Amino acid sequence: MASRLTTNRNAGGTKKKVALQKRKRILLEVFKKNSFPSKAIIGKVSERTGQTTIQVRKWFVAQRAKVYRTTADSSQLPQQMRILDEIYKQKQYIDLTEMTEIMERTGASRQSILQNIRGRRMVDRKEGKQVVDESRVPKFPSWEKKMRKVTDEQKEILEKFFETNQFPSKDEISGIFVNGELSDKEVKNWFSGERQRARKLNKSRLATLPSQMQLLNDAYKTNNSPDIAELSEKTGVCLQSLTAHFARRRRADKRRVRFDLKSIQIKVVSRYIKN
Repeated sequence: MASRLTTNRNAGGTKKKVALQKRKRILLEVFKKNSFPSKAIIGKVSERTGQTTIQVRKWFVAQRAKVYRTTADSSQLPQQMRILDEIYKQKQYIDLTEMTEIMERTGASRQSILQNIRGRRMVDRKEGKQVVDESRVPKFPSWEKKMRKVTDEQKEILEKFFETNQFPSKDEISGIFVNGELSDKEVKNWFSGERQRARKLNKSRLATLPSQMQLLNDAYKTNNSPDIAELSEKTGVCLQSLTAHFARRRRADKRRVRFDLKSIQIKVVSRYIKN
């Protein structure tokens, strides 16, 4: 009996080792080609290795740090890391004007490049090496382009469209402003905000919901997981928008239930303490 248990344990341990070796081989294979993988690549690696995207991302961060530590000759570094190493040795930071060129040369994202350079400075500072003062390091804007203010004319166009269609599809959003007066993202955000305003007005009984929103609201009240395809034909709202809408409503309801339960628990405890 004992020998059987030992055999099973050994077999299980061997399988685990093989799986770990296979995972490591996949990760190293990708790392050699791309030491700063994009989200899409990380997603594919995650599927192949069975790890989460966060675990894969952390592995790449740790692997880059390990390579920097163990590689004495910078010429032996992977291409992407070698380029960034050369840039770091020159002035330990990146100018705004250089970022686009560096992204093209390395194929890495802006965030990955900045994190790499910033991490190198932190390590050097801990080791007591001379590091550039952070006040000299240029601050990169968090958004590539600031949201533009919607003009009165644009607002009028959007409001007219909103009256008949509160959930426009991607193609419809792109077709509202053909000349590029507003980006698709800005139009999408405007519609999202307008729907929120309509809900607030309806909640305070200052106005009724627009037609599509009212139909979706009625459908949700009868069934919180309605037939999306049938509802899409009835309302004219695309499937993707409907799926996102009902998923959001269900999440909000769950949060509300949890909050109600907590408030009940607090009331019960407070009464018990008083008594």
